[in-house]
Amino acid sequence: MSATNHKAGGFILTTTYSAGTSKESSTDSVLYSGLLALCHDEGIKSLDVEIVQYPNDSNGFTAVAKSRLEFQDGRRFGEIGDANKGNVKPNIAPHFIRMAATRAKARAMRDAVNIAVVCEEELEVLSPHAKREFMEEKVRFLRWVTDWRRSQDVEPSEGMRTPDWIVAAVKHLFGADTIENRDQLSALGDAIERGDYDPSSGERIPETTAAKL
Repeated sequence: MSATNHKAGGFILTTTYSAGTSKESSTDSVLYSGLLALCHDEGIKSLDVEIVQYPNDSNGFTAVAKSRLEFQDGRRFGEIGDANKGNVKPNIAPHFIRMAATRAKARAMRDAVNIAVVCEEELEVLSPHAKREFMEEKVRFLRWVTDWRRSQDVEPSEGMRTPDWIVAAVKHLFGADTIENRDQLSALGDAIERGDYDPSSGERIPETTAAKL
């Protein structure tokens, strides 16, 4: 599977995903830099953003930002942007606030210059190619965990299977049922290497116990 990008007019990005000779999908999006350039051409006076909701447990870790765009001729535009782990790409997950702010500004600029195509930063789903890459990373991680458990004298075929072990560890570390992004993969890998988890059960070892090992 391959992904091909084409720039048109200096700011429209067309991404085509294909497998072999069969085209899967094609997505048009406007580049943030292109929107900003267009707004400068029209005489932008100010572009401000305010965080109106910070991510926390009670709101599903959703950041919300509000933008305000003003031109020299007095025209004003405003929009809302949000970001959480369900609508950003895995590599952006640690940066909800920044992404919410970028989306709010991009939407206001799109309204101002009458661009109906979504901004690249507004896209909420992974491309088929990116999804496949992430799944391959998860498979490699599963094999690594299996090898690590065996190095700890635990044979997965005789007890808890490695996928179930990972689920148990993920619940302890993130309160979730599955690994959702690369940062979680890295965090769990680091925790395993520190000896934070029981190789048999996937349960977290108390710090007092781990310090003695």
